[in-house]
Amino acid sequence: MTLTLASLILTLLGMLLGLRAISAAAPRIAFAALCWLQLFLLGAYWLANHLSGVGIDESVIYHLQEDMQGMGLVPFLDLIIFSALYLLAIFVLSGLIVRFSRAAGVKAGSGWRRISGFVALCAALAFNPASHDIVELYMPSALMEGMEIPVEYQAVNHLPATREPKNLVVLYLESVEDTYFDDALFPDLLPELSALKETAISFSDIRQVHGTSWTIAGMTASQCGIPLVTPGSGNSQGGLDQFLPKAICLGDLLAAHNYHLNYMGGATLSFAGKGRFYASHGFTEIDGRDELLPAQADPDYHSTWGLYDDTLYDLATERLHELHAAPAPFGLFLLTLDTHHPDGHMSRSCADVVYQNGDNPILNSVHCTDRLAAGFIRRFLASEAAEDTVLVVLSDHLAMPNTATTLLQQGTRRNLVMLFTPDQPSAQINKPGSLLDVAPTIKQAIGFDSPSLGLGRSLLADVPTLVESQPDTDEWLRTYRPLFQSMWSYPDIKEGILIDPAAKTVQLGQRQLDYPVLFLLNEQQAITEVYFNDANPATLTREVSNLTQDQPFIWIDECRKQSTRHADEGECLLFGHLGQSAPMTPEPVNEQPLLSYDRVRQAMDSPALDATRYTTRQQQLTSIEQTLRTREHQFAAHDTDPMHDAEYLLHSFSGPGVTSAVQNLGTDQTLPLQRGLTLVGFSAREDAAILAHVDTCQLAEQSETAEPGVFRHAIDNAEQYSAFAVIAHDSAQCGAVDFSPLFASTPFTQWGNIGFRAPYIGIMTRSGKVQEHVGRFGENLSVHAEHFISPEP
Repeated sequence: MTLTLASLILTLLGMLLGLRAISAAAPRIAFAALCWLQLFLLGAYWLANHLSGVGIDESVIYHLQEDMQGMGLVPFLDLIIFSALYLLAIFVLSGLIVRFSRAAGVKAGSGWRRISGFVALCAALAFNPASHDIVELYMPSALMEGMEIPVEYQAVNHLPATREPKNLVVLYLESVEDTYFDDALFPDLLPELSALKETAISFSDIRQVHGTSWTIAGMTASQCGIPLVTPGSGNSQGGLDQFLPKAICLGDLLAAHNYHLNYMGGATLSFAGKGRFYASHGFTEIDGRDELLPAQADPDYHSTWGLYDDTLYDLATERLHELHAAPAPFGLFLLTLDTHHPDGHMSRSCADVVYQNGDNPILNSVHCTDRLAAGFIRRFLASEAAEDTVLVVLSDHLAMPNTATTLLQQGTRRNLVMLFTPDQPSAQINKPGSLLDVAPTIKQAIGFDSPSLGLGRSLLADVPTLVESQPDTDEWLRTYRPLFQSMWSYPDIKEGILIDPAAKTVQLGQRQLDYPVLFLLNEQQAITEVYFNDANPATLTREVSNLTQDQPFIWIDECRKQSTRHADEGECLLFGHLGQSAPMTPEPVNEQPLLSYDRVRQAMDSPALDATRYTTRQQQLTSIEQTLRTREHQFAAHDTDPMHDAEYLLHSFSGPGVTSAVQNLGTDQTLPLQRGLTLVGFSAREDAAILAHVDTCQLAEQSETAEPGVFRHAIDNAEQYSAFAVIAHDSAQCGAVDFSPLFASTPFTQWGNIGFRAPYIGIMTRSGKVQEHVGRFGENLSVHAEHFISPEP
């Protein structure tokens, strides 16, 4: 808070000092850009802190990099809207700064005010908490390359058993930290789990350390004994074939002892890479939302995140009985969803559950979890499986900002970990530790004589944990960030790259990756970063356009995304340096499926650079990126009767920052559109006009339903118009909006395919001609419409 306040004060001071103090245009633009950057970083920090509770940390970077498909966006709509408005506001403010910082002639004192203004803004950037967090995240990586592996890290390759190993059930309770058990803060919130906790081995001092503060990071820490750190920056790992292949995790060790390992979670496996994590570390049955929904009685019963917890517990109980009936030892790992921030979700079986007066939604969800989780635990304890199985119940991380954060912050924040074992008495253990220590603790509890795994130490053994041996644990972990990055183990290109166009994969030695893909290399031709496409079809085109002129790269993608000379849908290989003076031409992969290491080395070895060619290639790629983001279509009625010669361009843009519009190409008049769905009428007598508009996102936010027949009624009452279009702007779909009332009795049928931030244009004429286009997330749509308006009678 102190850094934020200091940074904000310095920003305001800098703006005031720059007022009417800068004559030349270039310095004024630079001054405004500096103001924009400072305000953008402050806003980014506020947003990240609102989501993570700890500013810009590894969790924020990871989720920006990873596949976020399956994320429930409805609870964050207010935040999305506020962020969009904030971005718009700082762009407008920057424009005003360019205008009002201009000095009228030479004024006494304007020189020192101009310099002081720039100095104040630079100081504001230095104090900006976002700058502080970003430097803290990435400086160690640059400073500590070549470091030795610390003695605290213990790679365990074998598990000696002291007795017949037990089966294992691990239940991750989403965000249900130990603080919720504090009756002084949350009286009678978790009565059933509190009673069960008295019969378990519980740990009272499990702290949250660096790189463990979100779900997949908590799973990584508690199963591998390391924090989760991703390689590179701003980079998706979604197409990598393996998740931390160099890390030795609990699943790897148990699989070596013939354990049948299962994972069941309510969210999609693709979200945050959970599916790849478990597939990379010994699990044979991995089930998420898409795999489990068909198994439940009502496939429509799910939240925006995935399965409700009551469904998951029922399916998990069935799976537990099946696994225990089989001869092989087993491990069953579960992850709940209902207590996900900010508000949680309520399972149907908790329709009668209310905590206190019911005003706090997350506490209602936690209170519901008390019933559901306790029911599952009791069923387990009453089953035959409890005789030879250890049940571990833990939080995946501390609760992120939610409707109970103010209360949680009044307590001592600790993670929940408790064990139910068949042969050890209940106890409360106060040994300081973290989620890093869970895996070795589990190993010891199920019968393996090994107190270490990674950085973790068994909380049941008389050995110091990392929290005990390194008092500043977070700083120590940041220092060794390169060690944790290296466990992603990028493939080697020494054996060349074999491209399989049919499977859309590339083979590098024994490793197989998906493509489109962009490899960045160092001077030794070793891969240092890997980029994959995200939802934006122009992702890699943008990444390459932003490379420095001497950065070596190998890029496999659609030819049209690499060069304006390739309009076909084939795939090409492009490699070299963006600034090289030698020609750079995409090679169709069907003609050249193998890129040898010798060719790479020859192309990368001290190339001559040309700044002019570098700039030209950058501009070409930027132009391609803009084209890729817009899908263009044509519309013409082609009726037998003469048609009015007016031509229009209809634009549907997804996301804030660009306005969807209807443009009359004859008069150059533009009709801007607002968020949601807009019905536009076209007439030979006058310019296009808005006949109806519905902010469908606002309907979702307020849990309201659209008025039936809005569009049909507007069409019927606008006789002077002979053609109509329904156009989406920003996002028409925000959760579970029912479009059927809006489109009732119209000829449009594709509205059911409109997704979040997906463009849509539907055009119809009174003569019966209809055309519809639905884009994908992040795309833009344009329709050139001509000969579709009937002339005046």
